[in-house]
Amino acid sequence: MNSMRKAFQQAGVGGSGRQGDRPRLDHNKMTDYYDQDGCIRREVYVGWPKEIVQALSEARVTRSRLRKLYEQVLATKARLRLGHERDTQVLRSGLLQLRRAAEHLGARQPPLPRVAVDFVVIHTDYVREDPKLFIGFFELFQSVYAYMPR
Repeated sequence: MNSMRKAFQQAGVGGSGRQGDRPRLDHNKMTDYYDQDGCIRREVYVGWPKEIVQALSEARVTRSRLRKLYEQVLATKARLRLGHERDTQVLRSGLLQLRRAAEHLGARQPPLPRVAVDFVVIHTDYVREDPKLFIGFFELFQSVYAYMPR
């Protein structure tokens, strides 16, 4: 877990509050998708998505700007649901495509704000090859998308 914390700090995220104009999120806590019983935490559905939506709104990220990334997450989940025998390969491929899409949108004009790119990159790095962690991330992303204003 310390390596994750170090990676977050190197990426310039992980604290609360703001750094300059850039909204910041505490990704350290937002990657702990499951409670001690192995159930998805309530915060994944209610608490964290509201914090993320607030930061995205401050950065002027709209629901339509997140749609492409959300569709990529849905496609990865659908591929996993098909029951491929090599779930970790399917997951790794889907997450790399998602990360590529986020970084591409961050480099386009107008760029997707860094807070949105960081959200995707940090979480995809965290879930890597674990389908259970991916499901936690999927539920978090789905909740964020649901709370985004239309």
